[in-house]
Amino acid sequence: MAVAIAIAFAVPLVVVAVAATRPPGTSVLQGADWLRAPAQLEGFRVAAGLIDLPTLFTNSLVVVALAVPVTVMLASLAGTAVALATGGARRVLVATAALVLVTPASVLWVPRVVLARRLGLADQVPTVASPALMATSATFVVLLALAAHRIPRSLIDAARLEGLSTWRTWWTIVVPLTRGPLVAVAVLAFAIRWADLVEPQLLLSSPDRRTLALGLAALQTVEISQFPVALSAAVVATIPPALVFAFGARWLLSDLEGRGFRR
Repeated sequence: MAVAIAIAFAVPLVVVAVAATRPPGTSVLQGADWLRAPAQLEGFRVAAGLIDLPTLFTNSLVVVALAVPVTVMLASLAGTAVALATGGARRVLVATAALVLVTPASVLWVPRVVLARRLGLADQVPTVASPALMATSATFVVLLALAAHRIPRSLIDAARLEGLSTWRTWWTIVVPLTRGPLVAVAVLAFAIRWADLVEPQLLLSSPDRRTLALGLAALQTVEISQFPVALSAAVVATIPPALVFAFGARWLLSDLEGRGFRR
């Protein structure tokens, strides 16, 4: 089963990689002749010229470099607060998280743009990472709350008896014991921000400040004979998420093995 799932995910990536090395100007409508065309990297050069690939790639890296750690930290802190709350406080926090989960993201688009403009932060690449200040998604808060809830309460109580502050307790107990969920949230937050189209479209207007996702969207309008160019840019955009996923999967497997699970 694992092999079948791996193949199902790998086949599209292989097809995209092969298509990206076809010469620009060749069309998939040529059938076997298109596949037999010599492999080359011309499509990558053309794509870099059409959408300024290096600049957009760097802008996207800036966004995720800011968004991912902030998302993980705030989601973990909020999740820990939910897990450690008792009585009415916990019910209020859980109800708040549930309300945020069912609230459409589009409700916050206009207020976010207005606030960014009033603060003079519009058309700035770091501003695209601003949803991280709300932990990106309430789902992450719920996930980390469940992870923190599994920590024996006696450990938290012992830390308090030793005089550890709330921050110190979170850093020395909660973070080490929830490494797996934290890595999972980091990978998901990276994927969300890397592929996000909405925030850059709302907050960025200068061409040199666009993200790679916006550049790929612009290449969707090319004619079919230029698909190798668009797919070359897609290959470049796929490399960072693939590396992050591979690292995250390796970390999660090692964490599970450390807890007594075996593949």
